[in-house]
Amino acid sequence: MIKALPLSVFAVLFGAAFFALASCGDPPPPPPDDTPLLPEEPVGLVPEEARETAEPTEPETVHGPEVFSPDYPEIIAHRGASWDAPENTVPAYELAWEMGAHAVETDVYLSADGEVVCLHDRNLRRTTGLDARVDELTWEELQELDAGAWKGEEWEGVGIPLLSELLALTPPGGRFFVDVKSGVDSVPAIVDVIRESGIDDQVVIIAFSKAVCEAFVEHAPDLPVKWLVGTQRDEETGEWLPIDPARVQEAVDAGFTGINVGWGGAHPELMEAAEAAGTRLYVWTVNELDVARRMVEWGASGITTDRPDIMLEEFHGGE
Repeated sequence: MIKALPLSVFAVLFGAAFFALASCGDPPPPPPDDTPLLPEEPVGLVPEEARETAEPTEPETVHGPEVFSPDYPEIIAHRGASWDAPENTVPAYELAWEMGAHAVETDVYLSADGEVVCLHDRNLRRTTGLDARVDELTWEELQELDAGAWKGEEWEGVGIPLLSELLALTPPGGRFFVDVKSGVDSVPAIVDVIRESGIDDQVVIIAFSKAVCEAFVEHAPDLPVKWLVGTQRDEETGEWLPIDPARVQEAVDAGFTGINVGWGGAHPELMEAAEAAGTRLYVWTVNELDVARRMVEWGASGITTDRPDIMLEEFHGGE
């Protein structure tokens, strides 16, 4: 149940959002996903595919300590440097690391033959032109697809990568956030790939499905896990609704290292709840500097963005 906030907070949020829209002079973002911005299921509920197989665990303590060096906020390149290069492809991650990103994020599914592949949409249509589900094709078939041409002619021929390929690009000290889009049954395969990469201590698991997060707590208790919590809009006004601060404690009680939220639902009380619980709050996907400044002022420890270059310049002097 969403906890009511003072009218003054709503006023600040609404005014800041209006100002951002009115003053934005940046180039248009990449073409929108054909999947919803928000999770299809209500926030915090377990999807049907996971609900059937999940056996939630009840760990006694939060697992997977987070150890990383950059001063806050940590800048995470969303699907790589996806503003400038085709999302979830090798060039996008190479560019993100060249820009100096502290971390990168990718989305993973299993192919029909069990390979862990990186792609945001379950359907391949938007980024490859093929109207088929990623889990309906084998890795050999997926390798034939062009995942770069939609972004521009210079990216023609760029393919869909394996998770192992992207992990191999990670420099010492860099962190890698793995957004698990598939169900609980995919967890062992994903853990195997992470183990084989040799950079276990640089990987963070994130997922909308609480059951998937719980499965990682059980199968890989050394990996930090953050529960993705989406932001919903008021049906009548269209305004972002504040996320219930109780989500933080719910995550901690489940053994996660915290929550990672849609920025529209973030607010000072949520940040305070994260701090009180001994966790760090992360927000996604922030591409406007005025929004990023507000999130950091409120206490966000990490900013997930398509534009790591401008965020690094703003908060870390372009390091």
